[in-house]
Amino acid sequence: MINHRKIFAGFLIALFIGAYFLFSFQNKNSKLAPRILIAQNDAYSFYSEEDIVKLSKNLSDEGFRDTEDFSKQPFVEKAVLVKTLVGPSQINVYLQEPILAFLTKGVYKLVDKTGEIFSEVPQYKIPNLPILNGDEFLVKKNRMRAVSVYLKLDKEGLLSRNSLSEVLIQDDLVFIFSGIKGRVLMQENDFLKQVDRLSKVIKYLRFHGLEAKVLDARFSDRVVVSLKKNKVS
Repeated sequence: MINHRKIFAGFLIALFIGAYFLFSFQNKNSKLAPRILIAQNDAYSFYSEEDIVKLSKNLSDEGFRDTEDFSKQPFVEKAVLVKTLVGPSQINVYLQEPILAFLTKGVYKLVDKTGEIFSEVPQYKIPNLPILNGDEFLVKKNRMRAVSVYLKLDKEGLLSRNSLSEVLIQDDLVFIFSGIKGRVLMQENDFLKQVDRLSKVIKYLRFHGLEAKVLDARFSDRVVVSLKKNKVS
């Protein structure tokens, strides 16, 4: 005759032992440094193999355990913790996408939204991004000026991220937009108000068939336009 009580008791003992070992494994795993995996998102292809190896080593050497610590690091967009039953946990690190390209001494590099510079990339690999042109952008403060302005622009439109083709520095930032003839001068302060005034002036110039060399929006209430033959305000 089957003794159901003994079977049930054996089941409980096996369950307890299994739970004990599982807890022990998890407790042991929690003390192990997590594995670092650079996830292959859309940004991955912009990084060289050297970048990936160096970044993985740097993140591993830091000894981070919290995903927030990873997310604060250069080039990192976010980090996701993946727990495992056996072995150390895993941190999937997703990289920042470049938003600007940087040209210096004939060499192209990429810049993310934190102002960090990627390794040198061949010209054929550069996506359709605005170019930071000039050695002034070797200084991170100047890169961040351009990044700040870029992120304030709408994605589409007359004066937008998609139409921005080049940024230079001549004391203030100088912008070159595709489809707009002439250089655009703007300050970082009250930037959106300057964009609004510029849009109205550009539409006026187009309506009257005028072509500008420079559109200076650095004033509080106007845009000064230098035409090829004369100047109007």
